[in-house]
Amino acid sequence: MKYLTLKLLSGVLVAAFLLTGCFDEVTKVYDGPPVVEFAQYQQPFAPATGNANYTSTVTFGAATGSATAELPLKLQLIAPQFDTDAAIGFEVVDERLDDDGEVVSTTTAVEGTHYNVTNANNQAVFAPNSSVTTINVVAIADNLSPGESVRMILMLTETNVLEPAENYKYYTVIIRKAAS
Repeated sequence: MKYLTLKLLSGVLVAAFLLTGCFDEVTKVYDGPPVVEFAQYQQPFAPATGNANYTSTVTFGAATGSATAELPLKLQLIAPQFDTDAAIGFEVVDERLDDDGEVVSTTTAVEGTHYNVTNANNQAVFAPNSSVTTINVVAIADNLSPGESVRMILMLTETNVLEPAENYKYYTVIIRKAAS
């Protein structure tokens, strides 16, 4: 009886191995338009366990006077790489909207007072044969009081070559000074 059971199980196992070799190998290739998104898991000052809210928080010490922090916010290309430079636009927007057009959050930071963006022409450029680029933000501590925080909301915008991935086109930077 044991021999028969062992023989039957061995036959089923061999049949399973043989059948799996008969299926075509599926290769998924993205064939939509070239789009760009904020790289969720690779942002500076973001939570180490993932960043489902697409937010980075820069916290300066309460006694910090004149100080800055650089945030190279990473973008990734969802498409085959280009042979030439490819640019995506961006802007700091007043409001972030949800899918229903409702305001989710607002920008309270002021350019030149709380932050500066150093990319030229509000564009991030993918170098030839590259899938990664950055939007370079500099957070400024000078004009924050202890316990105060401000928010800036970045939104990717379309160019003649690239467009933002609709679900991942916003990124929020919170700049704060710790309470004393």
